Amino acid sequence: YYEPPYGYVDWWPISLIVQCEHTHFNNKDVRWALSYFVDRDELIDVAYGGAGTPSLLPWPSYPPLDPFTEVISDLLEEYPTNEYNPTTGEKLLTDAGYTKDSEGYWVDAAGSRIKLDILGWAIFEDIGPILSAQYKAHGIDASYASPPDASDLMDRGDFDGCLRGHGGSVA
Repeated sequence: YYEPPYGYVDWWPISLIVQCEHTHFNNKDVRWALSYFVDRDELIDVAYGGAGTPSLLPWPSYPPLDPFTEVISDLLEEYPTNEYNPTTGEKLLTDAGYTKDSEGYWVDAAGSRIKLDILGWAIFEDIGPILSAQYKAHGIDASYASPPDASDLMDRGDFDGCLRGHGGSVA
């Protein structure tokens, strides 16, 4: 007899990819703030009914990959890739010169909002809307959409953000 959640560790960890050539996302502090605003446990609980685990890296937690993760454990402590910490995210944005506008969204010195339109396709219909809602709750003007040409837009780099997986380990 097996207990839920049922399944296996997937070889395809999911990431939010942002277009670093776009105005706000070329700043590492903005990218780190975005990471600190993501409550990965909530994403898994709500979108997947608790059936999942946050991935620290763009590869799965397969035992044969443990030595590669262990060798960088000091870096993962220094750069906590999965930490949910809105206070740290807000400090990063404030220190980078961002403030909130009258509607509570983060803007740069010129008044330009951090706008994050996230693209995905059918397999992200569960997690995409939750992720964009988390960002909105933390002052990022975010949305999620899955247009029919999402894959083409992603391949051309014509996006603010997109959800994609990594072929983290298949052999």
